[in-house]
Amino acid sequence: MWKGKADIVNHNEKLIIDLKTTSDLDNFKWNAKKYNYDSQAYIYSKLFGYEFIFIAIDKNTSQIGLFDCSSSFYKTGEEKVEKASEVYDLFYNTEEFDSSQYFINKTL
Repeated sequence: MWKGKADIVNHNEKLIIDLKTTSDLDNFKWNAKKYNYDSQAYIYSKLFGYEFIFIAIDKNTSQIGLFDCSSSFYKTGEEKVEKASEVYDLFYNTEEFDSSQYFINKTL
């Protein structure tokens, strides 16, 4: 089960819009995968059944970028979501699984 709260849902255009801020609009395209926005786009497009776009605002220049999602962007998002679901199932739905081997706890 997934849930989401979209910033803007345009039912007339069948479009989900997510607002982002960035310190480097020129690199937003590359940072979108780094920060897993592809996963977000995939999940929301499945939840709402609409296409997904990002409107990014550069905090330094106030320039605005409009970024739509390619099929390959959705695909990498789908792959990340599938992997995350597998890890969740391993941690929470496997009786014999000992999660302590994956964690460290230290004081800074």
